[in-house]
Amino acid sequence: MKSTIIDRKNYINLVDGFFVKTPHWKQVETIIQDYDNEQKQAGKPTSFLLANHNKKTLGKKSEARIFETSKYNLCIDVTPEEDGSHRVSYFDFSSPLGHGAIHFRTNVRGYLQMLTLPVQAILRGWGDATKGFQHYVHEIETENSIDGISRMMYAGITKQGWQKRLSQHTAAAGAGSNRLFPVAIRNAFSDGNPKSFTTFIASVNSTYDDSMNWEEWFVDEVSLAPKGLNMIPGGFKGLKFLHEHAVNVPKNHSEKDIDEAVERYQQKHPRAGYSNAAISELWKTDDYYAKAVCGREKCLTPEQVRAIRALNEVGYSAHSIAGTVNALNETQVQRVIDGKTYSRIV
Repeated sequence: MKSTIIDRKNYINLVDGFFVKTPHWKQVETIIQDYDNEQKQAGKPTSFLLANHNKKTLGKKSEARIFETSKYNLCIDVTPEEDGSHRVSYFDFSSPLGHGAIHFRTNVRGYLQMLTLPVQAILRGWGDATKGFQHYVHEIETENSIDGISRMMYAGITKQGWQKRLSQHTAAAGAGSNRLFPVAIRNAFSDGNPKSFTTFIASVNSTYDDSMNWEEWFVDEVSLAPKGLNMIPGGFKGLKFLHEHAVNVPKNHSEKDIDEAVERYQQKHPRAGYSNAAISELWKTDDYYAKAVCGREKCLTPEQVRAIRALNEVGYSAHSIAGTVNALNETQVQRVIDGKTYSRIV
C-alpha cells in the first residue's frame, strides 16, 4: 500500500520505536483521514493543506516552512489492553509548540510516555527530516521526598536523530554519569517509574547557527539549572562558558565531545546545578561521594585508596606506600590509614 498522506521514512525516523507499541503508519494515516474529515467540517486546516504547504516551501529554512496554525492538533492515544493488544484512539489537544502538531501518548508500565512533534514533518512533501539538526526537549515528571511532584526539562540539539541522542543519555545514566539529565533519568526509574516522560520535537532540518541560537535561548529561559536539567548554558553561550571554566572543547566538536566536556566541568564543580536539598541526598550515595571526592585534582582515586589500605595491611610503611601508589605525600597516605579521609570508599 502506498501512502497518500504520510512520509513513511520520516515517520519511521521520528516516531517509530519510541513506544513499546508504536502505531503502524497505515493506522496513523487512517486516523489522520478521519481527523481531516472533522477538521474540514469545522472549517479548519487539513493534512492536505499542510502537505501542499510542504511542497510549496521545499528548499526553504525549516522555520520558514511551518504553517502557522494552532488549529491542527491531533493526539493519538495508545491504550494497552489486558489481552496484550493495544486500543488506538484520537482526539484534539492543545499543542505546546504553537503550530500544527501531532501528539502520541501511551501508558507504559504505569507511567505516561508522550511525544509531540510538528505534524508537517511526517506528511508527504516535507523532504528528508533526518538532514540538519533537530531541537528536542525532554520533560520528566516525578514525585519524590525532596521536591514532591516536580517537572524538570532538559533541552538540546542533535544531528544524529533525537531517539539515538536519547539512547546516549540513558546509557550515560546507566553508567553512573553525574550530569543532571542522566542523574534525573536514573533517579526517576530507580524507585519504580516517573509519573510521565514527555519529549517535544520543536524543530527538524535546522541549520547549525539557528540550532545553537535556539538552544541558547531555550536553556536560558526554561531549563538552565537549578530550575531545569541543563548544567551549563546552551548554544554558543555554552561553549563560551566551558572555555571560561578552562574546559576545552575541540573546534569541530561532536555531541560526544560536549558530553565529555560537561562531565569534566562537573568533576571540577560537583555541586553545579544541584539544589542544596538534592546535594544533601546525593552525598548520601557512595557512588556520588566517590565521583565527587575522587574526581578532584590532587585527590586519590578509589583504586589508590584501596591499594593504600591493602599495602598497610601487609606491613608497608606510609612512606613506602606513598611512592608505590603515587600519592602526594606521606601525610596523605597516613590520613587514609587512620580513617580520617576517604572513609566511605570501600
